[in-house]
Amino acid sequence: MRWSLSVFRLVGDREVHLHTTHRMDTAATVRQAYFLEVQRPGVCRVAINEYVTETISWPVAQSELPAGSAPAARPGAADRREYFQVPAYGPAPLVSGDDVRTLLAEMHELQGRGQLGIPDPAGAVILRCASTTIGRVAALDDLPAA
Repeated sequence: MRWSLSVFRLVGDREVHLHTTHRMDTAATVRQAYFLEVQRPGVCRVAINEYVTETISWPVAQSELPAGSAPAARPGAADRREYFQVPAYGPAPLVSGDDVRTLLAEMHELQGRGQLGIPDPAGAVILRCASTTIGRVAALDDLPAA
């Protein structure tokens, strides 16, 4: 879970957005930033934005990898990323099926040169991953205890 703060002030009878902070990783940091922001002159409201990211992954065969430069975007998800991973070669996300094929070809070439410790690309598990971030407005009392 991560958070950001949106800071507002009154201009006449209208509430105007001043800025939104970067995302913060701890509730203690959010509380500290919140109390600093509410003390600033002219600030009328500070909103806490809470973000939860869910990631799912499932194995795919190399023959199932899409052609082209990137996975197809899914409609309806405001903040959704799709990518691939080959855990045998590290956690780095690979943006497209072409990136996966390139990585496997490079690993096959290195293995053919006798590089020790390189897992066999033929048996490598390929994961297709989807990460979706959902945001909501939260209250100070909603933050987890420090």
